[in-house]
Amino acid sequence: MHIKLLLLLFTLLNVVVSNAQKPEIDSINVNYEQAFNRALDEYEKFEVEHGHFIETPNVKLHYSTWGDSNNTPFIWIHGTYQNSTEIIDVVDSIVASGFYVTAIDVYGHGLTEIPNHEVSIYHVADDINCLMNKLNLEKAVIGGTSRGGSIATAFYDAYPNKVLGIINSDGGSVNWLRPRQKMADAELRSAYEKLYRKTETRLFDSKFETFKYYYNPEDSTSQYWWFALIEENESNKWGLNLALKALVTETTIESGVNKILRPTTCSLLDASTSMMLPEVVYRNLSVPVLILDPQKDDKDGLFDFTEYNKKLAAQHPELITHILYENSGHGVIFEQPERFTHDVLGFLDQIKKDITMYKRH
Repeated sequence: MHIKLLLLLFTLLNVVVSNAQKPEIDSINVNYEQAFNRALDEYEKFEVEHGHFIETPNVKLHYSTWGDSNNTPFIWIHGTYQNSTEIIDVVDSIVASGFYVTAIDVYGHGLTEIPNHEVSIYHVADDINCLMNKLNLEKAVIGGTSRGGSIATAFYDAYPNKVLGIINSDGGSVNWLRPRQKMADAELRSAYEKLYRKTETRLFDSKFETFKYYYNPEDSTSQYWWFALIEENESNKWGLNLALKALVTETTIESGVNKILRPTTCSLLDASTSMMLPEVVYRNLSVPVLILDPQKDDKDGLFDFTEYNKKLAAQHPELITHILYENSGHGVIFEQPERFTHDVLGFLDQIKKDITMYKRH
């Protein structure tokens, strides 16, 4: 199974964690030009087969689809610094289970540009509603990773009658500020300094040089998904997600700390994410929710969500399934794709059974 070992995301904090910033591999025998052409060809084929656009009131939204449109709809929302290809390692299993999968590119990610007006996660929810109307999807299971989970929660808040179930993978089930504002200022700053160093923007002279830098010779797949991340800036330099840092308030260490201590001063997208109160949104919960809660990233305090997830699950024990991932960090979908797939399919199969039972009655 293809796994994005080089790109584990830490979203809301927007950190791309690489298990090799630059692969320490003897690459003398790697034909990078051949690898580049192979990946680019596969990416173009992927777009022809799966990629689409829709004009919404906010943006020209890019999205990808898989499976039979007559099957039960499943909508996935990626985390920050990712895109619709985030789900490719597990999508075939979800399709085989009888679901029609749609994954969007959030603003500034993949092929969706940043709108020319301020936008929040609720604007993304409106775009998803617009997309569902275009695709004639009356209801859908909706879920996402990290900020994508927050967007899924926002969608339920805005359009509860269009939701069959919700999947929150380390995002969307806990207010982002609660654990972080409990940290001492020095501790919070130290944590952001470590994270910022991991996301330092790297610029290259060409698309090829960018691909060559991030390409992992140990991965036998084409790694075509890098092309959904690589872009050119106004100075004709290339890199990954170059336009995002301002949108997600991550231009400096100070801006990262400030958005925790003074969330109303950051971008509307960040403010609407960090100030959401899931316990309020879910106060009258009427659909099943799956919470995937990794434990490795609880230790530094930034993602210490378990206490709050337990409280939320206790409010709706008949509807919320809370699963702990003891040996995973924030990027569950990448770090433990087999278990992620197993747990998600179990949740989806139960929803399908409920739908069948409802139709019979």
